[in-house]
Order: sequence, then structure tokens, then C-alpha cells
Amino acid sequence: MFISFDFDNDKALKDFLVGQSKNTDSSFEISDWSMKEKSPEEYWDKEAERRISRSDMVIVMVGPKTHNAPGVLKEVRITRKLENRYIRLLVVKMETINQCLTQASYIVGTGRT
Repeated sequence: MFISFDFDNDKALKDFLVGQSKNTDSSFEISDWSMKEKSPEEYWDKEAERRISRSDMVIVMVGPKTHNAPGVLKEVRITRKLENRYIRLLVVKMETINQCLTQASYIVGTGRT
């Protein structure tokens, strides 16, 4: 599996996802083929295409700044060109999740809709 992510902003979340897949009780498996290193552009483009072409699926982690991440944009173009399957995974910080859960609990707990 190839994971496309914003290296500057979402690397920790990508590492967390891969780590979760290694737990014995995990319901999913990931072999991480994502680009982890910075390389000269010509090499990077060819290597990204090689890795994406060998992957069963591409996960595109979509965070608040992904639209400004040139590597992700290139990887998505390569994925589409190769007609590879992909899924978009919305990246949200834990504080945002906790705020949503707290608000949802409050609304459900008080009977409000």
C-alpha cells in the first residue's frame, strides 16, 4: 500500500496509522511503500511512480494543508494516470476529534437534536 501524505504536516499521523496496522488486534494491514525521503526531483518522480504502480491501493491522507503539498499532488496525478485504486482518508487532529465527541455527548446527553 502506498500512503500519500503531507510530509511537513501529517507525518506523525501517517506513522500512527502504520503503527496501528501492526497491532495484533488490528483489522487492517499496511505495508508502507510511501516516499519517506527527499530526493532529486527526477529520481523522486520515477521512484514514486514505480512504488505506486506496485501498490494494490493508495491511501491519500487529506489534511488542512494537503492542497499545498506538491508531493501529494504529484502522487495523486500518478495514481490517476495509472488508474490505481485509492481512498481518501481525512486527517483530523485529536483535539478536533475530542471537541466533536464532547459536543456530540452533550447534545445526546441532554436530549437536544
